Amino acid sequence: MIDSHCHLDFEDFNSDREAVLERMAQAGVQQAVCISVKLDDLPAVLALAQAKPQLWATVGVHPDYEQVQEPSVEQLCKLADHPKVIAIGETGLDYFRLKGDLSWQRERFRCHIRAARQAGLPLVVHTRAASADTLALMREEGASECAGVMHCFTEDWETARASLDLGFYISFSGIVTFKSAAALREVAKKIPLDRILVETDAPYLAPVPHRGKRNEPAMVVATARAASYHLTMLDVRDAPLVPSVSFLRGFSTAQRIPILRSILTVQSTLKRAAWLAVMFWLGFPVAAISQSTPGTEALDPTASQPIFEAIRRDEVFRLMRIIDTEFRTKALPSHPLWGSLLHSAAAERAPQCLRYLLSRSDLPVDASNLRGETALMLAAKHGDLAMAEQLRKRGAEINRPGWTALHYAAAFGHTSMVDWLLGHDAYIDAESPGKVTPLMMAVREGHEAVAMHLVRLGADISYRSQAGFTAIDYARQQGRDQFALWLLDRIR
Repeated sequence: MIDSHCHLDFEDFNSDREAVLERMAQAGVQQAVCISVKLDDLPAVLALAQAKPQLWATVGVHPDYEQVQEPSVEQLCKLADHPKVIAIGETGLDYFRLKGDLSWQRERFRCHIRAARQAGLPLVVHTRAASADTLALMREEGASECAGVMHCFTEDWETARASLDLGFYISFSGIVTFKSAAALREVAKKIPLDRILVETDAPYLAPVPHRGKRNEPAMVVATARAASYHLTMLDVRDAPLVPSVSFLRGFSTAQRIPILRSILTVQSTLKRAAWLAVMFWLGFPVAAISQSTPGTEALDPTASQPIFEAIRRDEVFRLMRIIDTEFRTKALPSHPLWGSLLHSAAAERAPQCLRYLLSRSDLPVDASNLRGETALMLAAKHGDLAMAEQLRKRGAEINRPGWTALHYAAAFGHTSMVDWLLGHDAYIDAESPGKVTPLMMAVREGHEAVAMHLVRLGADISYRSQAGFTAIDYARQQGRDQFALWLLDRIR
């Protein structure tokens, strides 16, 4: 477990910093990144990182500080030439706290991006009420060349997708655990598992159940557990590994870190084998991960932007023209978020493009992306019956091992899709790798109408997951006692 963003140099920790580090270790948080916010305070940040092997540092000036020493590209690069510095930042734009002429803030952000590119280090980006300008500057200054982390992410899905397309990781703070953050959790569900980080932003934003207290690295475990519950269909017990894997990938440009150097300089086949081992341990179907989708190759999204833009807009003739002219003699690209072009068409709900792609023999209909999802699962996620029917006619498998389209339809509350799948012989009590059933997913995601419908159609209420939970347990965990009683009555 790694806390990717904290401020342990702040005076909030002066009285018990050693105890904080001890609790961090006891909680299983092996490393933390201490983030710089002002150049005047940088010596304290570096001294802390230098003294503690489990701590790392960044160099930068926060956008909320106006009357402070303004950095230059040369100065940031020089300061970053330190064995414990792994990133440039915290930088970015904040139109929430500050008003008026903020041109100085934009110039500072440009300076940091240029420094990150020159130093070959990732960026730590802060954006609040300024997502459009933030992304615009990132594109203008070529931030995709250095990539980095969108820290304490609270923006919408479009901002998240644009950030991912630029090669950035998305980091969630304790905010994702707040009751008021339902919209953020919906965004989080769409983000690939291997592009997620978690952080504390300590001493701020303590997660539930610690909200209102001073935050500290040990509490990142609560954020990871809550995040994994909402982000994936993994059991909660698997959550602590996820941010560690993403951290290693997200800060891969920091070649000076000994532990990362030893991992990241191995041959690509070994790196892939290690990643497959991690994914297998997390419960993903290895067959879906261990080989690329036949006939496709993963590319930088910016390199194939026109083809994905055509799919996003469902411009089938444009898609056909691009494939015919640019990919006549080479493999079709795959999107880093969705997977194959078929996955992209399903994820973007592009029926005309999907129909054309299904007519091609080089795009297997049941191929899985990195998350083990098929195109049919993505159609079920959106409740798109017409798209699901297209895929079925092409031979899409409804009852595949592990997670199924029925799990997705139940998890996202689509009763009509549930009926359609059951009408085509979907197993009503299909088991995930962790023995989670569609009924459990409907209950866990708060879709009581879908859960009741499944029960009336014969779903087994008493079935237990590998973790020992029933649908009743999930209802009780979420405080929906009346619904838990309703389920219990159906057993009696």
